[in-house]
Amino acid sequence: MAQRRRPAAPKQIDELVLAQSAHELLTDTMVRFNAAAEAAAGVGFALGVHDPKALAKAAADELAKIGLPATLRRLAIERAAAELRAVRRKPRFGRLQTVPYGTTVQWPAPTQARMWTSRGHRNVPVEPDPTYGWVRSPLEGRPVSLQRRGAAFYLVADDRELD
Repeated sequence: MAQRRRPAAPKQIDELVLAQSAHELLTDTMVRFNAAAEAAAGVGFALGVHDPKALAKAAADELAKIGLPATLRRLAIERAAAELRAVRRKPRFGRLQTVPYGTTVQWPAPTQARMWTSRGHRNVPVEPDPTYGWVRSPLEGRPVSLQRRGAAFYLVADDRELD
């Protein structure tokens, strides 16, 4: 007698591609976010500060020059503080390094992500995924990061299991 196999559970989607139309905005956001994180890390390293609250006060003047929205400034400070705690030298941030958004991204529509950018809180179009039913975003309520791979931008779940 042949055994029947159970159908496999649907694989959870761990990343979404952002539309090419937002390329310039997302590039500017990444560059300015990483510049803010580097500036905050430089101030924190020079003063020996790695607490996010103290780092925010110490680096306020440097971060004001970059002109990011408050939420992105806070995320950059948290990123710099985490790096300062992890290494004994001044952290370096690449221009297009990953931007950790945490759970700040919202999903107003199945094909849009409402996220903080260098120009404020914007709806960024998401490329449709034909394998997903589009009832709601598979990343809703999950911590995500903005990543650039080649010329494409992705929102990637930070809580995904790595193979």
